[in-house]
Amino acid sequence: MSETLVCRLLEQGAQWVAMDSDGGQLGQVRTGKLNALSVAAVQKHLIFLAPGADVLITSTTVPIRGAAKTLKAIPFALEENLIADVETQHFAISRKDQNGSVGVAVIDKSRLEQLLATLEEAGIVPDEVVAESLGLPWSDGRSTILVRGDDTIGLRTGRWATTFLVGLKPAEVFEFLPNDLSSDQATVYCEKTALASLGDQADQAAIQLLDETDLPLLASQVISGPSINFLQGSFAPKTQLIEKIRPWRLAASLLLAVLLTVFARDVLRLQQIKSVRHALDQQMAGILTTTCPGQTRIVNPLNQLLSCTGGTAIAASTYFLETLSVVSAALPRDLGIRILSISFADQSMELRLNVPDVATLDNIQREVNESEDFSAEIQHTSQEENRVEGRIQIHRSEDQA
Repeated sequence: MSETLVCRLLEQGAQWVAMDSDGGQLGQVRTGKLNALSVAAVQKHLIFLAPGADVLITSTTVPIRGAAKTLKAIPFALEENLIADVETQHFAISRKDQNGSVGVAVIDKSRLEQLLATLEEAGIVPDEVVAESLGLPWSDGRSTILVRGDDTIGLRTGRWATTFLVGLKPAEVFEFLPNDLSSDQATVYCEKTALASLGDQADQAAIQLLDETDLPLLASQVISGPSINFLQGSFAPKTQLIEKIRPWRLAASLLLAVLLTVFARDVLRLQQIKSVRHALDQQMAGILTTTCPGQTRIVNPLNQLLSCTGGTAIAASTYFLETLSVVSAALPRDLGIRILSISFADQSMELRLNVPDVATLDNIQREVNESEDFSAEIQHTSQEENRVEGRIQIHRSEDQA
């Protein structure tokens, strides 16, 4: 059973009560400082009640699909009904009903900001902020009146017709109701201390006395009835995106691991290619200076060699590239092999390699020999600290020569 704390600020500290998911009360109402509430709220769903007198609850119909678009249109739809500038107000909406109507809660931005700042200072982050006027019990065809103290009255006559009035005497509550209202049409919730001040008119309505505070009454309806959370739009929690991503954390971690593996493999492969290219450039430069002594400025050794020899080196270069392709395929990708030198003459390539062990040289030889056109022989090996330096000769098979 999930547990929710429904809370409200007092002049000093806060008051809260634990409720179950069906709106049933769990334990007694607690009153204390905000740091005590912060401890009590750990791992619980936290709903804070905004003062009903600070909030306007109404409804409207907006012929727009999508909650985000509807929320943007609401201020313009209600602008003529508001005294305050819409720019200073924060609007929140309920889900649309079958008729396309939405409930709307309006509060001054500065009041909501002040409430959230007070909670943040105490390390409290609410999951919902709801107008306490939406906590008044409600059913079709029946009005609800709440008498709090000697100057506050809550009144609800419909799903989105609810408000709190401050500065009225309890006996004045019945001025808001029809004269012929019977006890079957209205319920008055009243603190014991305020009962006598209702006067004789209280006989026409059903009176339910509250033992101590009206918080459990309001909390039950907020959880079980239609509600509007102020934490939407510009006041939506910053952690909302994280909560949406959380179910995908495992898949995202696996994807990241795969991408990192592929990236590391490609980086290693690129390093090998650069090493081979550097060795080739040196080898081709040596061949160029020997074959064409007049070439003093070397930019592209292969093209310069072909140009200098008038194309006679084309066949040799073709054999060289074919041999190089076989060598590249035979070299392991992840063993840190270093190519020390490459020489090519008479359709035969000699590689001098630095490898982890002799077994690596054997594997390279076997990979080359498995090709149909080339064969490899290990000419020499020597131990260099913790690695092995070897020389492999690769040439075309006799039936392909």
